[in-house]
Amino acid sequence: MPSNSRHKPFGLAIALLVLMGCGESGSSRTQAEPAIAGTWSAFDGRFAVQITGCIGAAGPYCGTIVSAPPGPDGPESMLDARNYDPLMRNRPLIGVNVLDGLREENGAWRGRIYLFQSLGLHAEAIATPRNNDELSVKTCISGGCSEQFWIRTDL
Repeated sequence: MPSNSRHKPFGLAIALLVLMGCGESGSSRTQAEPAIAGTWSAFDGRFAVQITGCIGAAGPYCGTIVSAPPGPDGPESMLDARNYDPLMRNRPLIGVNVLDGLREENGAWRGRIYLFQSLGLHAEAIATPRNNDELSVKTCISGGCSEQFWIRTDL
């Protein structure tokens, strides 16, 4: 009669995954992720930005464009045309980090935002969760600030 000891490591691996929560379904965010993590409808709803950890679990968070309105030849043809660096103006916007270095300070996340729609430069950013599905993103340049409200999306 064959031994089933060769199946024990597989069963142990499944048990460990379930205990660690990898087999759970439900929310796309885990309890260890901050409220800013996820995908957001941003920049007047024209772009989707995904905020995730960019240097591991304890590091700062970044926001990357994952969806853009179509350019002349589809979404991939929407280019970073206003970039301050002329050599970067032909890169697609999808995949560009628009938020970086976000670190939590007293409920707000401070870092930098890339102003790809206007100046092509970086500015100070303060992202504050207003509730589970809305994020206030303030941009400050030379003492003046503006605010956008981003809505969580399941894109």
